[in-house]
Amino acid sequence: MSEPRRARFRKFFDRDAKRLVYVGATADADFWDRRWLESGTVEYFGPISRRGLVVRETTRFLEPGSLVLEGGCGPALASWRLRALGYRTVALDYAQKTLQRVRAGAPEVRPLAGDVARLPLATASVDGYWSLGVIEHFYDGYATIRDEMRRVVRPGGYLFLTFPAMSWLRRMKARAGLYPRWPGTAAELDRFYQFALPADAVAADFAASGFELVRRTSSLGVTGLCEELGAGGRWLGARLAGRRRPVRVARAAFDTVARPLAFHLRVLVFHRRSQATRASR
Repeated sequence: MSEPRRARFRKFFDRDAKRLVYVGATADADFWDRRWLESGTVEYFGPISRRGLVVRETTRFLEPGSLVLEGGCGPALASWRLRALGYRTVALDYAQKTLQRVRAGAPEVRPLAGDVARLPLATASVDGYWSLGVIEHFYDGYATIRDEMRRVVRPGGYLFLTFPAMSWLRRMKARAGLYPRWPGTAAELDRFYQFALPADAVAADFAASGFELVRRTSSLGVTGLCEELGAGGRWLGARLAGRRRPVRVARAAFDTVARPLAFHLRVLVFHRRSQATRASR
């Protein structure tokens, strides 16, 4: 999940953990219900592009007919796209009003109320798990979420993980002292929203927990660049926000250039190793 209305959030640098801390709103169930309901009606129809992130990466590793869990699904558009391409899906979230909308508009994605830290699913029951911007919203860490991912993804299955990350541009700004230092006060903690995490540390943590990293890519170059450029970024973002084809083409081209240095999201794909494979290493 990319954060809504970025201008509302302040960013600090946590020097010890080498991560950005976004402050401004608590990302609880009520927050996400408001976020998704304010975004307007979701329409579940139309052609499915194979160039989109979720479709592109899923089809690279899993065959149609595979069961894919989307943990923290929001309006479940990722699940709907996969379902339309022949995958079986479970779309899980804890935002009840949002799930009601999904049940009304796309019941075929199998909407399910639940907590990503306590999944109501059997062990080794899914072939793939998409976590689109979830782990960064927990100040105390994502260990229980990671352990549940390991539990429900079958050996030989895949975990698709995205999160805001410390791009080259963000790392350079942090080294230059361009972010205020994270104070860690109670007032700021009460308004914690998310982290931008060091991707190498996340990859190493999941690798030590039974997952093998098989692919690393990035997404949302324009988003990351505009966020870090301040007023200039807001001006650029407004120019690239239209729906007309020339604007969309320009944004796609700009994104390709900006993504290697200024990506907002890191995308990691992991293969779930078997116990025997782990023991032999």
